[in-house]
Amino acid sequence: MVTLEDNKPSIELIGDGNILPHSDKLLFPFYSTALKGVHLSIFKIYGNNVVQFFQENNYDGSYRLRQVGRPVFEKDIYFTQKGGVDLNEKNLFSFDLSKFIEPDPGAIYRCRLEYETSSIQL
Repeated sequence: MVTLEDNKPSIELIGDGNILPHSDKLLFPFYSTALKGVHLSIFKIYGNNVVQFFQENNYDGSYRLRQVGRPVFEKDIYFTQKGGVDLNEKNLFSFDLSKFIEPDPGAIYRCRLEYETSSIQL
């Protein structure tokens, strides 16, 4: 008897958010299952607009974002299978955000990970 495991594609963020210290690396960790890559987009809420943002939102809010900030980065990023990593299993990955943005003290950065699934017809 052969049992085939069908892991569904998923992304799982670690925690509810992070306050990142000023350092050389700004790591954004997450788990990924059955994905070859993700689409990363970063939205910046400017420091002088943070109070306005919190008048109508919680940390995870998105109401009227365009009034307080702008998208600053967007890219498809593909994972590589190094050291026997099986992309069909749950794996821990992280992005160094300092490679994509120039941190602005007082600003809030919202990172969004997305993936696209494609259907295969047999």
